[in-house]
Amino acid sequence: MKKALQSIFLFITATLILIIVCPIVLFMGIIWWDQHISVPSQIRASLPEKIYTLGVVTNDIGISLPGGDCGGMSFKLSEQTLKEIEDQGLAFFDNATPEPVTTRTTKHDWKPWREAPVTSEDSNYAHIPKGCVKNFDNYLKWYGYNKTKDTKGYYTYVTSRGYSNLWIFPEWGIIVYGYYY
Repeated sequence: MKKALQSIFLFITATLILIIVCPIVLFMGIIWWDQHISVPSQIRASLPEKIYTLGVVTNDIGISLPGGDCGGMSFKLSEQTLKEIEDQGLAFFDNATPEPVTTRTTKHDWKPWREAPVTSEDSNYAHIPKGCVKNFDNYLKWYGYNKTKDTKGYYTYVTSRGYSNLWIFPEWGIIVYGYYY
């Protein structure tokens, strides 16, 4: 009788684990996949074709703030891309516009690339959202990079229900994608 009760207890325990724990682990796996594989792949695919990257530097996807979600990613630029930017300057970006962002009813075009500093006209949308790219901020501190108004950079942005922007910092060899919705 005691063995039968132990067997029943083990069966119930195993069943509960399967019913409760497995879906939780599966759900967590889906979230991990979305934030570490799916979204980074989508962001990289949305970069203009002529901007070659060598891999992810930082991932700040899915940060929630009061009033919206925000985040970003940064990628290492290839030597070829950096050389072309150095040789051509702002002209490099003439054919480097990201695909438009499409919402349910509207297509939103990215603004033309501009050279830093950010103009007052662009100031609401061109800045990398504060508090949204903490891993990127830590990366800059770790390597001693200090973003000032004199830091050489190029940027573009698009507004839809929020905004997204791209920044290229040639001296650091990185491109940063930021968003706030």
